[in-house]
Amino acid sequence: MDANSFYSGLSDFGRGASLIYAILGTFISIILFAIGVYLLFYKVKFSSKYTIQGVITDSRCYENHVRHQGMVKYCDISYSYSVQNVKTNTYSIYTGTGTVQVNNETRYAPGNPITVYYNPKNISESSLSIDAEHYIGWILIGVSVLLVILSWVSYYLARKYKAVAAIEGVGFGLDMLRHY
Repeated sequence: MDANSFYSGLSDFGRGASLIYAILGTFISIILFAIGVYLLFYKVKFSSKYTIQGVITDSRCYENHVRHQGMVKYCDISYSYSVQNVKTNTYSIYTGTGTVQVNNETRYAPGNPITVYYNPKNISESSLSIDAEHYIGWILIGVSVLLVILSWVSYYLARKYKAVAAIEGVGFGLDMLRHY
């Protein structure tokens, strides 16, 4: 076997490997995209769209030691808020509790205003912070799009350039040797 036929064999192997990677990357991207859409549209209860000013009714602050941060101040807060019922044009008062990390305890004294995020599907559900799932959903969608683009660009380069295909073949072969 001469070097040229070995090189050609590696490039053929690399083209096949890059196709496998592109298909696998696309499959993983579809899963990530679906999870991202689910988190973005179906999982979010508390978003910045549905906020109201509430009033702090009770506040108990304390310090807690957090690893790598030292002493951190937290406040357990009770609050009330009023939301208008669009159907009956009446206001209802709701209450909630939450814990926040604070720098300034006086900001969370009883009687002070506080931003409350509520669930429009169930107004009695509220939180002092928005759901992080919304941002995680966008990140997963972005990663899935990037993964599918990179997978197919890699496949295109392996089909177009024999050297890239040979490198893919060597990489795939070394991966197989390493794992088996």
